[in-house]
Amino acid sequence: MDIHYGDVLIRYRAVVDVSTLQGPSINITNNRFLGDRLTDGDIIMADTAEDTSAGKCVEIEGIMHQNVVAGLHTIPLRPATPSSHGYWGQYLNSASFRNQLFPKMQGTKVISLSRTTVSNATVRYPSLAEQRRIGEFFSTLDSLIAAAERQETLLRRKKQAYLQLMFPREGETQPRLRFAGFSGGWERRQLREVAEKTGSGGTPTSSNPRYYGGSIPFLGISDINGRYVDTTQKTLTEEGLANSAAWIVPQGTISLAMYASYGKSAILARAMATSQAFFNIVFRSNVTRDFVFSRLQCAESRHEWDALVSTGTQPNLSGSKLKKWTIGYPSLPEQHHIGEFFKVLDSLIAAAEERTKALTALKSVYLQRMFA
Repeated sequence: MDIHYGDVLIRYRAVVDVSTLQGPSINITNNRFLGDRLTDGDIIMADTAEDTSAGKCVEIEGIMHQNVVAGLHTIPLRPATPSSHGYWGQYLNSASFRNQLFPKMQGTKVISLSRTTVSNATVRYPSLAEQRRIGEFFSTLDSLIAAAERQETLLRRKKQAYLQLMFPREGETQPRLRFAGFSGGWERRQLREVAEKTGSGGTPTSSNPRYYGGSIPFLGISDINGRYVDTTQKTLTEEGLANSAAWIVPQGTISLAMYASYGKSAILARAMATSQAFFNIVFRSNVTRDFVFSRLQCAESRHEWDALVSTGTQPNLSGSKLKKWTIGYPSLPEQHHIGEFFKVLDSLIAAAEERTKALTALKSVYLQRMFA
């Protein structure tokens, strides 16, 4: 098996059991590679990356009778003294060790580390007994993080499956999965018929500093990360709002991206302004709003927006096309069931995501404190 630097950087944690992996294989029956075979407890360091993640390491275990070698753009390392499972994989990824490497990284677009730099770095290690306790501690933390990530992934997959089943497909009038008590075909409605108001926003000229830095949140595509958005990186002043086509979009509105990352959407958790890159959909009823929000996510999942995109230097949606976009429209009670169902799923996904972030942050704190 050939452990690739990209896998070290992205896929693997500090310690990986290679007996569970399926990776590229390489014929090492000839003596060209025989001396390069790795053993349990060896470490593979990625010496190249597009950022300062260069130097990330993985300690390998579970080799048994496999032939494992370090692949392209990696540096294989082997402890020179007796060591305990899991210690070096965690230590070499800690800030205590990596802070030595950062000043000596080379390159701009591609960052790299030399073998000399790595060889000259200073390492610290306690007794074997303490190494074992440290390795076990972080192994438990890694297992908790992995479990949280699996739960989050499972919930996201379930949501995507339900989005496909709970809204009619092209040419159909009924979804393939419904709540009990509902039957019959759905009506067809244009988006403008079910909304109270629609419209894009505007952007004040960036050359006037008086227009920015005020108290009015100004939505950007990078602010959308989940069902709701309540904070923005940029803000406008009253003067900036008055000197642009931007307007105060009310709380509870759906904002749909029309340019970069077109089709991405969120519900505004507070009133804010948006640029012309967003199509804002205001509703009288939160029930209809939640139903339509889920339908918009279904459209993104099915790549329905691709048929509406205007090609050019930058693909984009247009407000005029979105207003006429037609969807299946059930009764209000069925809308309520569907909207609530996906709202609960989104809350479960958000909770799983927060748990993953919290555990990852906790590990970072312990890495900092235990190897300081």
